[in-house]
Amino acid sequence: MQCRAAGPVVEQIWQDYKDKPFRVLAVDCWNGNTAAVQSFIDATGATFPVLRNGGSLLTAYHVRYDNYVLVDAQGIVRYVSEGVEVFGPLGRFHNAHLRSAIDRHLPTPVSAPTWSTVKSLYRD
Repeated sequence: MQCRAAGPVVEQIWQDYKDKPFRVLAVDCWNGNTAAVQSFIDATGATFPVLRNGGSLLTAYHVRYDNYVLVDAQGIVRYVSEGVEVFGPLGRFHNAHLRSAIDRHLPTPVSAPTWSTVKSLYRD
């Protein structure tokens, strides 16, 4: 199963970005039972949440199984792996493409000087 092969790499992305406004969720699109989901977790070492019974998401986001989707905080799909990467040993997973999309769409934190500038615009 290709998603199992990419699982440890996705876990590393989760570890690298978990202190930022970013979350990783795996979705069981095969609507498997609890044992099947636990088998994935055990095989990949995933510490991120794995959601069950997500087959309807395939239709909602127009993707097939073993795809990687980046959805921003406004619910806008920013990246879908299907059709972008060649199907290889990690399925449709492409580490550099996914990380680049994450970096492009992470919110930029408000710095103290920037926040001071914004506040100054609203003074009486």
